Order: sequence, then C-alpha cells, then structure tokens
Amino acid sequence: MNSQQKLLTIGQIAKMIGITRRIIINYEDHGLIRADSRGEFNSGYRYYSMDTFVRIRTIRSLQNIGLSLEEIKNYLNDTTDMLPILRRMEALREELDKNIAFLWERMQQGEKSKIHITQLPPHTAYYQTIRSYSIEERTTRLRDVAYAAVNRYGMNAGKRTYFTEVSVQDPELVTYYADIPEGSVGEQVTVLPQVNALIQYHYGSYEGLFSCREKLLAYAREQGIRHSGVFRNIYLEGPPQHKDPSRFITVVALLMDAT
Repeated sequence: MNSQQKLLTIGQIAKMIGITRRIIINYEDHGLIRADSRGEFNSGYRYYSMDTFVRIRTIRSLQNIGLSLEEIKNYLNDTTDMLPILRRMEALREELDKNIAFLWERMQQGEKSKIHITQLPPHTAYYQTIRSYSIEERTTRLRDVAYAAVNRYGMNAGKRTYFTEVSVQDPELVTYYADIPEGSVGEQVTVLPQVNALIQYHYGSYEGLFSCREKLLAYAREQGIRHSGVFRNIYLEGPPQHKDPSRFITVVALLMDAT
C-alpha cells in the first residue's frame, strides 16, 4: 500500500470538519500544523495524517469557543498558563447553559408556569434601594442600575442577571440589582447567598407580576410553606429582547425562610 493512501487530502479534511481549505492553510501559516506530505516532487498538494486531522479538529473546536489562534498555539505547545483559559471557558459554559435554559423556558411555557420550589444561586451584585411607584419608573431605574454597575465594576460574563426585590409589607420600596464580577468590593456592593424559593415563571407584560405574587402567597399558605416575605423578580427577557410585552419572561420568586 502506498504511504499516501494512509493520508488525507486537504479537501477531505475540510469537508469532514466543515471548514474551508483556506482555514487549514491559515493554521499552517500560524505554525499550528504542518502538512505531513506535499506530494511527489513537492508538487504543492497537501496530505495530512490522522494525527494531524485530530489536531485540526481540536484547533477548530477551541477556536469555536472563543480562543485566539495564538492562545491555541500556546495551549498545544504547553507554553501558557491554563487557568485564565479555563476561567474563560467556564464563563462561556455558564453563558451557554443560561441561553439554553432561556430557550427551553420559551418552548415549555405551560409546564414552566407551574409553581415549584427551586434553589436560587448566590450573586455578587451592585444594588440601589429606591422607592418606586410605577412599572415605567421601575423599568427606568433598573436600566440606570445596570448602567452604573457596568461602569463602576464591569460585567460578570457568566451572569448577566438583573433583578429586583420587594417586601410584602412595603412593595413600593424596591431594591434593584445587577450582577458584577465576583470579588468586587465597593460602595453598594453586596453578596447575596444561595437561597431556596417558591417560584413561578411569568410570560407577559410586567403588569401581570402582581397577580403572580398573590398566587405564590396563596400557594405558600395552602402548603404551609414558611417564607421571608420578600419577592425577587428575575428579568430573563424583556424590552431589550422583545418589543411585544407578551413575550417577556420573568421569574417571580418568593424567598423561603432560611431559619
């Protein structure tokens, strides 16, 4: 058997991986791979072994999750600190998981609208507490807090979460939160602990949030569930994503008593 019969052409590899020949040649130009054979008399035809094929597939996979070619080269050559890359990949995974969850929530509206208990994750957040009287005012305030959080502390790439909290006793006193990078320290920064909550997904305009809260309170009474008297509204999809308020998605959570 001719040795070249054990090799793959550049065209075969491009087709199998779903990339162009130019991309493979670009990998060569950056020193990430090299052709295992150039054909008889150095004709310029490129042939690659299975090992090189696997390496190209790995390069493409790492490139697809946001690593630069230089970072990939250092990674493959064991000449880089892996921790920053791993942290970034973890943040990307969290972002992907979050977006997948959003899509499932949209597809399963009926099922998700049922009341159930879940565990809300911890948050490092910038916050402001402001007395607010209308939905329009609350929407504006939340945008202002999100803007201030990004400008002062930057964005938490893994948790682009915005939410508010109000108490049953004083629902017009609203605390607005925006996630910021973990470890942030400063004025109006807090770390909210992990907490269990009775939740319901609300699909529609913000006017419907009030009846959603009443349903949660009634359910807690019926089931004998002790709660803290604090509601948390987590805004998953709203005006930035949809012009039609009927497509908004909000998680309404009644925080449970931790004692």
